[in-house]
Order: sequence, then C-alpha cells, then structure tokens
Amino acid sequence: MGEHEPPGRERGDWTPIVHEGVTVGRALRTRRDTKPVYVSQGHRIGLEYQAKRIMTSADVIADDLWARITSGELRLHHRFPTERELIEHYDSNTEVVRAAKSLLIDEGLIGRAGRGAKAGLTVLRTPPTTSA
Repeated sequence: MGEHEPPGRERGDWTPIVHEGVTVGRALRTRRDTKPVYVSQGHRIGLEYQAKRIMTSADVIADDLWARITSGELRLHHRFPTERELIEHYDSNTEVVRAAKSLLIDEGLIGRAGRGAKAGLTVLRTPPTTSA
C-alpha cells in the first residue's frame, strides 16, 4: 500500500512511502546496493524510531551470527538457519532478520549454494581472524 521512489544506494538511505498523500512508511536501505526493507510505524512507535531500531537490531543480530560462524556453531558449507528459525531464535521480525542476513551476504559469509526455489542459504566462508 503506497508508492515510493527508490532510496539512494547507501546504507541508511530512505524514501517515504506515500498513500493518498499521507506518509505511511519508509523504503529503507539497510546495506549498500541491496533491496530496501519496508518500515511502517507501530502502535505508539514513530517512524523515525522504528527505522533506527531496525538498523540497530540488524547490526546486533548480524554480529551474533558472525560470532556463531567464527566459533563453528554455524559450520562452513552447512545450511544457514531459515528466516523463520532466525526470527524465533532472536525474537525478532522479518525486516530485521532480512537486514541482518543482508549484512552477512554483503560480507560474503553466507549465500546460495544450490539452484532452484528450494536452495537455501549456506555458510560460504568464515570471517577473517584478527591477531592481537
């Protein structure tokens, strides 16, 4: 419901989603050159706060998933958890989980390893380690 122009290419860029002359949401870019997520305000939660919450929550989830890959809990070349599994694990929502996955895809840690509609995401590589 509503229309919007494409947001800019950079993380955090957004454009309003307008329906019948009223701003009803935002098309928010969570990573450079990725598809935007669609954000709407909630009950007693303003649009600005909601957009910031999605960006912050996605970073926190992505950092935890990064750590789970590094520790070997999520194993190299094995199936990455489904969107539903991540939503339940992090008690989150679709927009936040998709934004977090987008961060890991951009880093090349996860991606599609198979073909077809049933091909899910796979852990493609482990993050580089830093030496002290």
